[in-house]
Amino acid sequence: MLHRNPNKRILPDILIAPGGKLEPNEGVIEASKREVFEETKIEITNIAVKAVGIARLESLQEEVCIHIVTADYISGELKTSNSDGMFEWYSLTEILAHPKLLAEMKTIAPLVLDPNQPFISYKVTYDKNNQLTDLVIEQ
Repeated sequence: MLHRNPNKRILPDILIAPGGKLEPNEGVIEASKREVFEETKIEITNIAVKAVGIARLESLQEEVCIHIVTADYISGELKTSNSDGMFEWYSLTEILAHPKLLAEMKTIAPLVLDPNQPFISYKVTYDKNNQLTDLVIEQ
């Protein structure tokens, strides 16, 4: 997990999984492998898209599309930090109890990690203070 630098413009001081933007002509699986490796130096495989969300960030007057994937570790030693923040391994219990966890993940993470849960589509809104104001899981 990445504890984002408090000086970041988007979601400062938040605990979040590694990720980033899709490059032109890049698929979600390809981007997941690239982003995780670039940020953490960890190689992953068996990537499965488990959820897609739309997040409205009122502080930026922007919407972003989120793809949440699960994966298996192949190799690599976790890089502990970069300009985005600090990386650290956490158990699911530790993630869900972390006071800085991205608010939507308190609801979404247990669903994503439940092998009996089907694909999830959701939408969230964060106000100008990066506080979660709305979360809807689509049925």
